Amino acid sequence: MARIQRITVKGYRPLSAEESAALQRVLGRGISRKHLTPELMAKIETNLRNAVDAAARVPEGDLDPDDESVAEGIADRDAADAELRKQMRLILLDARTARSKARHAAGPIDPNAWTSSNERLRTRVLNRELGRLALQLGGDRGDDGQWLQKPVVIRFRDDFLGGRTLTAKQAEEFVRAMPLAYLRASQLVGGKQPLPLVGLQWKRVPRADEVRSGRACRVMEFQLTVDGQQITLERAIPFSARHTALRVPTKGPDLEVQVADDSVLAELQRVSARVAQHYLWEESHVVRFVLTGALPYPPYFKAAIDGGSSKDHEHYRLTLSVPLWADGETVARMIKALRAQLTGRKQMGLSEARLKLVDAAAPRFHAGATKEDVAKALKKAGLADRGQDTSDIVRAVSETYELLMHERLRTKMPRNAASQASRKPRTRSERNATKKP
Repeated sequence: MARIQRITVKGYRPLSAEESAALQRVLGRGISRKHLTPELMAKIETNLRNAVDAAARVPEGDLDPDDESVAEGIADRDAADAELRKQMRLILLDARTARSKARHAAGPIDPNAWTSSNERLRTRVLNRELGRLALQLGGDRGDDGQWLQKPVVIRFRDDFLGGRTLTAKQAEEFVRAMPLAYLRASQLVGGKQPLPLVGLQWKRVPRADEVRSGRACRVMEFQLTVDGQQITLERAIPFSARHTALRVPTKGPDLEVQVADDSVLAELQRVSARVAQHYLWEESHVVRFVLTGALPYPPYFKAAIDGGSSKDHEHYRLTLSVPLWADGETVARMIKALRAQLTGRKQMGLSEARLKLVDAAAPRFHAGATKEDVAKALKKAGLADRGQDTSDIVRAVSETYELLMHERLRTKMPRNAASQASRKPRTRSERNATKKP
């Protein structure tokens, strides 16, 4: 058997020779080693294991392609490889779509750009007080001022962080630690001497899948180093077990980690979800708040855009989060500025006459009518001038239909108003608008 070069993925467990061989079989045709990230590897574990198992059933040595068992084994291996490749392509496609949406997303809005001084001050004072209240959520004090029941955030920090907050780097290492995502929390901190989890040194030990209590399980075994001593812990997780996604904001795209029930990170997700729902914060920002103490972005004066393009239309929806006490002029400024930022146009209105034109022409075109028949019908209905050329009528219908059904966004957002003002006109209409009369 030829020597297989091991594939390494930074931030992910060591891969076996069989796993490396399976990945090498599917690399190419749009998938390269640079695409192998810890996030992708975590999502394809099941498909990768199936590809390894299928390859193991192919006999080694000189193979007779006419042998029925050999042919069947090769077919199974190729099918498993195809399924693995398909899964990787879908994940990469989802990632590209997310990046595309991120380019278009308005994201959190700086209140300084849109709000009055009173609204800005009120937002900051409110958010700081929400942060103080969040540290008391779920807590109960006795008459002596001591906690009878600790608040959920403080309880998590005491149980798993040694009663302190972390730096941004420590927080990222904390959520990337696989033992915290898969082992039960009781295995790590439930004994007489809880293990220190911040800065935990660990290594995953490869284990074969097993059947326990009649259920197929993935065995997660880790070797932990604590005070120079090696500690080995394992957990068998049924393939049917539910996993949740924990999202953490980073300098780049949000970090997403799959976590098993009853794990330390599952508890972090549960606490963060409760706090986020109570104070209308973003859950991923609350995860950072619990770990580092950094206040989440205020729950107000935010915007997000959803929607997208397809073969027959391109529509988007802008969702604003504003408080009830926001000034109406502030909301109007936000909409106008965001529309200009996203589309490059301050106005996107269509006149009543143009809308009636499309409403009358579109069903006729769908029914297979010719341009001449449509133009004649529009003239008869009084929606077009009787002396107007057919080509002019069809052009007006086409242009209006394009504006109505295809709300095109810019492919790249300008960073600020200065870059927007300084950019060169790109389209013919923009160049004509800049010409001196």
